[in-house]
Amino acid sequence: MPGEPQTRDERSAKTRTLAVALVIVGLILWALELRLAPTSVGVFVFVAPAFLVLLFEPRERRKSIALRLLLLAGIFTVGCVFATPGMALRWSRVPAIVGIQMSVVLPLLWITMLSERCVRRSVRVGIAVLPVVVFLPILMCSMALHRAQGVVTREDRDIEWSVEELDFYGPGDTRLVGRWFPHPNPTGAVLLVHGIGAEKLQFLPSLRPLHDRGYEIMTFDQRNHGESDGLTTTLGVIEQEDVVRAWNVLLEMTAGRRVTRLLFGISIGGTAAQLALPKLDKLDGLILDSTLADVADVAARRLPVIGGLAVPMLHGLGIDVLVCGQAALGVRPIDAIRANDTLPVLILHCRNDPLIPFEHARRLAARYGPRATLVPLAGHGHAIGFYEDPTTYENALASFVTRTSQR
Repeated sequence: MPGEPQTRDERSAKTRTLAVALVIVGLILWALELRLAPTSVGVFVFVAPAFLVLLFEPRERRKSIALRLLLLAGIFTVGCVFATPGMALRWSRVPAIVGIQMSVVLPLLWITMLSERCVRRSVRVGIAVLPVVVFLPILMCSMALHRAQGVVTREDRDIEWSVEELDFYGPGDTRLVGRWFPHPNPTGAVLLVHGIGAEKLQFLPSLRPLHDRGYEIMTFDQRNHGESDGLTTTLGVIEQEDVVRAWNVLLEMTAGRRVTRLLFGISIGGTAAQLALPKLDKLDGLILDSTLADVADVAARRLPVIGGLAVPMLHGLGIDVLVCGQAALGVRPIDAIRANDTLPVLILHCRNDPLIPFEHARRLAARYGPRATLVPLAGHGHAIGFYEDPTTYENALASFVTRTSQR
């Protein structure tokens, strides 16, 4: 009869219907993002708010709920659309995709509205805070694994070397774009693998000491970076195969030459490089700059207070798999190190690196053993030791080149 109170089953059915509707809206918005944006924060971020709705049973009148959801959907859609036209129209190389990433938090406002119906303040606060605590690590994980693309020119890096364009394909037929910098009198070749959020030319100045000594340089945009394709970053799970493909290209470029061949990994690029080592032929040395031993430890440091609990939860529940398709938070390059290998390793790391602590460099050096040389660098930034301590950096590279060329 009209006016009769709804039963619990009726309210639950409406909650489930609402959740399904939010999933559909999330999928539509995700499709819109894929259409307009150069990268994606992942479908799970868009549909996750729907699951949060299932934690509560809305008791407000139908009209009130409809109005609030309509307002929320409008704000959510506007946030997504507003965040993408800058890239769609090429107004800027720095996309406003952060607007998309942050707009997915808006459904939490609705949860807060529902909490206002509770009488006791402690209950209201608990209901409002709990979804945020649950959803924030998911959002941050998505933001870390889905990065906006950017492009740096040779002029930006003050590089005047001759260059050849390259492209090849990684797993999943993902097109990877690279550059080859030949040398008129080559004595060696080095493959540069950049870090997350960077691109192929960003760290070229760090390799100037090698190029000055006759080294040809190959570099490429990792998937979901620069000019390469791909919508996600997997912190080395898939990228290691991309490194293998890139290394094979380097071998083709240097075929028939008796030269020293080095692999140079920076930050997460060093993670992919280490994981790829067992699959690389004719490798004479490995250089690691500001890289890590354990992804989960670094991820936990990015989430103060709750990181120690949130990261194991995200990995244990497979949230990282839902976000990027791979168990990215379980990557531990330190476990891939083979103790009986004799490959020379140079580890460069700023003592006060705010992102990846110097302790990670120590752990890696200890695991590699006597074949590793750990060089602490002055500075308080991440992966900028070449700029903050150039003399130490260049001397370390020169010494390592001499060491590997005599093998």
